[in-house]
Amino acid sequence: MAELRAFLGLTHKRVIELLSYDDATGIFRWRNARRGIVAGEVAGTKMKNGYVTISVDCHRQIYAHRLAWFYIHGEWPQNQIDHEDRNHANNSIRNLRLASNAQNQANRMVKKNKGLPKGVYKGKGANVRAAIKHNGKYHHLGTYKSPAKAHSVYLAKARELFGEFARSA
Repeated sequence: MAELRAFLGLTHKRVIELLSYDDATGIFRWRNARRGIVAGEVAGTKMKNGYVTISVDCHRQIYAHRLAWFYIHGEWPQNQIDHEDRNHANNSIRNLRLASNAQNQANRMVKKNKGLPKGVYKGKGANVRAAIKHNGKYHHLGTYKSPAKAHSVYLAKARELFGEFARSA
């Protein structure tokens, strides 16, 4: 984000001066020793939500996945960055991709849903219903007698709407 870079005053050159990045593992390391930091030490802190953040030049915490994108591409991502494998600590560049909010949400883990597959909800009686959220709105996809049928309808719609970001679970 251009506004983030302006806020931080953080240049690509400065990031490369301070940090090395292993694009296969996604791990950042400090290049030079300074107060409280050992050269070669892993940079960043894993947060409770699973993301890694790094404090650069006493600026606010920067998500490591956004920093990885900046490090490799030389510009801040304009959209969100999605972790393809859904592991928020895996910041290898192969695992990161630009995503809209809708695409990023399509790739998230399903919340506990009383044992039902993603996109399937309890209906009236013995029936279940299929639904999908797209652009902030829920869309009803029908009522079915089996969770498997409702889930297959959900998956077809998810693939149509979200392409490679669609997840079955």
